Amino acid sequence: MIVAVMDQGGQVKGHFGTGESVRLYLVEDAQIVMERNYPMRGSGYSAMNELLSLRVSVVICDAITPACRIVLTDNGVRTFTGVKGTTEDAIQAFLQGKLEANEADSGCSGSCSSCASKCH
Repeated sequence: MIVAVMDQGGQVKGHFGTGESVRLYLVEDAQIVMERNYPMRGSGYSAMNELLSLRVSVVICDAITPACRIVLTDNGVRTFTGVKGTTEDAIQAFLQGKLEANEADSGCSGSCSSCASKCH
């Protein structure tokens, strides 16, 4: 599975799709087998499309709008929100089962338009 942690300077970025990059982790059997920094070329809906094209299974961030979360969830991506600290701490907490997938609204309001663009 591919896990994406929204990143800005090694810290989990506060809002989905607004960070300078995303830290991608290829995880097999609860172990990181590869990681890389991936520069984000867009925000909001374009960021979601980028992550979906990379076949990301999990997104870890601090906050995400309800509409953006729904689009990810509808595409089979689990979202973990309310996460703070370093990207390394976030991926380790995920691997240790210490994060809970958030199916509810998570600290943002608005639609994907407030992320950057329209959902549909």
